[in-house]
Amino acid sequence: MKVHPEAKLSDQEIAVIEDYVRALPDKNYPKDTVRKKTSEDEFKLWKKNHISIDSVPISPNGVRYSDDFKNWKVLSLNTLYGETMRVTYGNDVVVNAIEAEQFDPIPDGAIVVKAVWEQVENKHGEISPGKFINVQFMVKDAKKYKDTEGWGFAKFSTQNLIPYGNTPNFAVTSCISCHRLKAKETGYLFNVPLKINTKS
Repeated sequence: MKVHPEAKLSDQEIAVIEDYVRALPDKNYPKDTVRKKTSEDEFKLWKKNHISIDSVPISPNGVRYSDDFKNWKVLSLNTLYGETMRVTYGNDVVVNAIEAEQFDPIPDGAIVVKAVWEQVENKHGEISPGKFINVQFMVKDAKKYKDTEGWGFAKFSTQNLIPYGNTPNFAVTSCISCHRLKAKETGYLFNVPLKINTKS
């Protein structure tokens, strides 16, 4: 479910990009100045293989999609109404907060991601994930998302990762109201485990 699964870099190309990044100035100089810090050939190679941040799906409220969550700890596995299967992941910030039972408030920088699939049951009663439905993000930034209890919500649907919502305020009516009602005691998070196995 990567945005650009065909984008693969060789060790040589990665080295070129690293050299380019190290050459970037601390200030916002014109692009021509930046180009002079590496050869024209290296710059062209970097540009050819660079995945622009503009190509990454972004929610109307500024939450960006990222594949990073696939390497995070799984917080919970659950189903909903026997129709969907859900896997919830958390980054180190939220994992540490849950382990310490620090819910009021959960620290800024915490990110929770829930991946959702259709639930499929075969003739033997075995359940497995079917068609991918969406991936949902909650990003904690108390200052940026003060109208939604400090959480930035986002949902990216289908394999094309289409962002949900038409305006930055979509989460005020469609997301946080339910989280306020049902999950205030756990920092507005659903499916929080009592304890996390941090040894695995």
